Amino acid sequence: AVGPGGVFALETKTRSKRTAPPGVKDHEVIFDGKTLRFPWGEDIGAVTQATANARWLAEFLSKATGMPVEVFPVIVVPGWYVVGKGNFAVQAMNARYLTKYLGGLARKLSASDVQRIAHQVGQKCRDLEF
Repeated sequence: AVGPGGVFALETKTRSKRTAPPGVKDHEVIFDGKTLRFPWGEDIGAVTQATANARWLAEFLSKATGMPVEVFPVIVVPGWYVVGKGNFAVQAMNARYLTKYLGGLARKLSASDVQRIAHQVGQKCRDLEF
């Protein structure tokens, strides 16, 4: 995602909902900055994967645009209510909250920087034109 608030590498993690053990909410995932805790298990690799992908994207975009580009990792967990306590290097959130989150950020990039970066992302990711 590229916009005035910055560049974000979105790592999506989907999990089917199942009945949770007693005393655990079956629609909630807890994020502590390192682990996604689902009602029946944990995902300890999501933060590492999101961080590595953001680092790779930052290096690619910095070289491709000729300017330093910082990329922020975000884990998106569609269909879940994400409870995160703290300000972490990697953010985790529900897909519905993502738009509010990105739209509420302070401007970090000019319109021309957004266009330059978005063009490079489009060149790298686009393999089909409509």
